[in-house]
Amino acid sequence: MDRHRSACRIAFGFAVAASLVALVAGCSGETLDAAYADRSEAAAAGAIERGWIPRWLPADATALHEAHELDGNRSALAFALPGVPRWTPPSSCRPAPVEAFAPPLFERGWIPDTRDGYDHYRCDDEAETSPPLVAALALRRDGRHALFWRSPVR
Repeated sequence: MDRHRSACRIAFGFAVAASLVALVAGCSGETLDAAYADRSEAAAAGAIERGWIPRWLPADATALHEAHELDGNRSALAFALPGVPRWTPPSSCRPAPVEAFAPPLFERGWIPDTRDGYDHYRCDDEAETSPPLVAALALRRDGRHALFWRSPVR
């Protein structure tokens, strides 16, 4: 009987430990990174439908790099554009000062410093988030590169 009780206590201890590990892992702010050759590849992978990539992404966007939280809505998306003709952000994105935005949550080599040489826009976001996030767009002045990200309200 004592041997059975000890085995049950050990099994219970392992179950509690495994649950705690799973709980901590779930709260760790894990991120998922993805890269797509172009918009059609991102659409085929479901990234637009799931909301990580905005529906207004230009049809001729290429070299997409995207990162997002698995347990939240903060995300970042960089993409290249042909530059000619110059892409105009959608009407849901309005000019805004760079100071209006927190920087992207993620540190990735493909996320540029947009403080200089970029025009900034605050976009109406398709994703409803809690807590509220700001959707920001930075378009390089030569029209060949853009960064879209969601960050906490400043």
